[in-house]
Amino acid sequence: MPLHLVWALTNACNVRCIHCCAASARRSSNELSHDEILSQIDVLARDGLLDLALSGGEPLLIKRLENIVERAANSGITVGMGTNGGGKPRNEQRALQVPAYQEYKYH
Repeated sequence: MPLHLVWALTNACNVRCIHCCAASARRSSNELSHDEILSQIDVLARDGLLDLALSGGEPLLIKRLENIVERAANSGITVGMGTNGGGKPRNEQRALQVPAYQEYKYH
């Protein structure tokens, strides 16, 4: 098990940066559901993951992002996020209010 994981939760993005290698635009049809993401976090925590960087696309476009951050943080995983800062302000505010949230970076 790796100690650090960068997880592109979605392919959806609200900007079209020319430097982006993710070719993000719309959500992919095979993206994990909210419950599947939470289940995978449980597996990652059980297997010893220490650090999780949430990415995308734009992770702030994920519904109930705060639940994802909280699940990981409460499982002992340090959580960070790479974002363009242009996601949904409510998602951003809720995610940042999770006590164990560690990093907030704009890319």
